[in-house]
Amino acid sequence: MRHEVFSLLLSTPVFFEKFKTLLDKIISTHSHHFYLMKKSILLLPISGMALALSACQSDANPPIPIVDVQNTPTPSATAPSPAPHEGKTITYPQAIALALASNPKLKPFSHQLRAADGKILQASLKPNPTLDAQLENVLGSGTYRGFDAAESTVAISQLIERGGKRRARREVQVAGKAIILSDYAIARREVFSEVAQAYAEVLATQERVAIYTRLLKLNESFVPDIEKRIKAGKVTTVERTRAQTAITSAKLLKIQAERAFRVARVKLASTWGSVSPKFQQVAGKLGDLPSPQSQASLQQRLFSHPAYLKESQKMAQSYAELNLAKAKSVQDITVQGGMRHYWEGRDEVAFVVGLSIPLPLHNRNQGNIAAHKETIKAAAKERDATLNTLKARLAASFEMLTSIRHEIDAIQNELLPGAQEAYDGVLDGYKKGRFGYQGAT
Repeated sequence: MRHEVFSLLLSTPVFFEKFKTLLDKIISTHSHHFYLMKKSILLLPISGMALALSACQSDANPPIPIVDVQNTPTPSATAPSPAPHEGKTITYPQAIALALASNPKLKPFSHQLRAADGKILQASLKPNPTLDAQLENVLGSGTYRGFDAAESTVAISQLIERGGKRRARREVQVAGKAIILSDYAIARREVFSEVAQAYAEVLATQERVAIYTRLLKLNESFVPDIEKRIKAGKVTTVERTRAQTAITSAKLLKIQAERAFRVARVKLASTWGSVSPKFQQVAGKLGDLPSPQSQASLQQRLFSHPAYLKESQKMAQSYAELNLAKAKSVQDITVQGGMRHYWEGRDEVAFVVGLSIPLPLHNRNQGNIAAHKETIKAAAKERDATLNTLKARLAASFEMLTSIRHEIDAIQNELLPGAQEAYDGVLDGYKKGRFGYQGAT
């Protein structure tokens, strides 16, 4: 019934201009909401994102699943699975699946994680032994002429790391991999945000095309009645000109809406790396926004936010680097064992053993230890600053979402009932002949 209300009202130029302004405001309100979600997606839980987009689902579509970023699977290190199929009509979950499977921003992470695994493996390896071979007292003069008085030594030396260096090296690289995983979680949220905004824009432009199509048909439907009134002498031919002007305006608006719809489709398809979208429309509609969670509950979830976790992982890596610096202050031992062969006389042999250890008289790695202690303090400050930034953005976003909801409530509870009343008056007056096509304006 409301579509019919708008259709008849839109036939009047004055109300049409008012409605066009209102329509742009409503759609921009929704679009701004999803733009806001894009900006705040790095601070709002992804469950809030799913709730906000549930309004874009029609009753015939299943609800959008809530995505838990903290349990997000890591990028596949094996062969990629086939991308989801892009049909003529796609839903929001399908758009998310396409983006996660093919978004160019996510593809480097599988290689970065394999590189991190290689660094962890390398850091876990022990030092290789060294083979030493020596030949002494040869090619000299006198009794040392030739090889008769030669002595040959073959020994193996091994560096023994002390202070837990190998474990500390591995912890540094494990912390580095954790930072990459946090970056991946952040990138996934950014992809969710981009898809949400682009999907909402397609829905908005799709609805514009439908409204302006109905407007065009409505204006065209008045032409036969106007022709009858002209023949009956009730109105002049000016009415026909006004109607044709309204039809032309509606055609132009429809063309503009279709162009914006095509651009929005390309923008959505670009989130999964395509520049030629195969889908023709998206499922869902712009509807009521659900009530958001309380600001206090959202603020508690900031501690599990990937941006905050990334700073925490940087701090953990700084601690691991400090432990490694402390381990390097412990001097390593090199042990050696082998056999020496005496060629002179009875061709005798003897065992050779050795031990070497640096004396930490000057360099105890104290400079690096002090540097890493300060790095830890800096990392803690950066983590606190990130949390404060997230809290500030959450507060601003929460206030904006609350304001948007109030605006939409006002449109539904005040504007639409007023439009219904205006529709009844215009329809009644037009049918009774109290005013013509222009008089209805």
